[in-house]
Amino acid sequence: MNVILLPVTELGIILLGEARSGKSSTGNTILGRKEFKETLATRTCRTHSTNMKGRKIWVTDTPEITTEGVKTKIKNCMSSSFDGCCVFLLVINAAVGFRKVDRNNVKWIEENFGEGALLHTIVLFTHADQIEEETMDQYFTVRPELRHLVNSCGNRYHTFNNRDQSPPQVTALIEKIDEMIRANGGWCYTSMTYQEFQRKIR
Repeated sequence: MNVILLPVTELGIILLGEARSGKSSTGNTILGRKEFKETLATRTCRTHSTNMKGRKIWVTDTPEITTEGVKTKIKNCMSSSFDGCCVFLLVINAAVGFRKVDRNNVKWIEENFGEGALLHTIVLFTHADQIEEETMDQYFTVRPELRHLVNSCGNRYHTFNNRDQSPPQVTALIEKIDEMIRANGGWCYTSMTYQEFQRKIR
């Protein structure tokens, strides 16, 4: 992993999760425009970028982890990616709650990106508008499996309402990402980190 001084000038956000989790909608919310198709299941990796306060933000939407050939698709995407700092957003539909596949996805991230990848992962709960009557503490109290999942990612999570296209929630997400990088001592997961890990497991 590389040490990068904050704020990073180039940031890559990789969206991981299941179909109907809100991955594509989240990507569009971050970009501030509709680039990813929200009505169809994502079949391949697609990347679009935006500029935010002088920073280049790359957003990559990926197929659901259970999709056939997804490892190769993500590998090709990471290999041709930029050399900036990468972060992983594990996207979960808060209205649906915990599914066993979500726990499997955490394990999948470790197995395919390396054990240290969870240090660079934030759980993003979409459809926050549908649970707005609950605080997140209340939400986790009745869903202990999700609390455990979030804990495995360093207790890092964020909530999103993709019906709200206003900048503040995106700004808050980027600030949380910066906090994570800072907590990691400036250590960043990069495409080179990924390639080195893939060589080790061959």
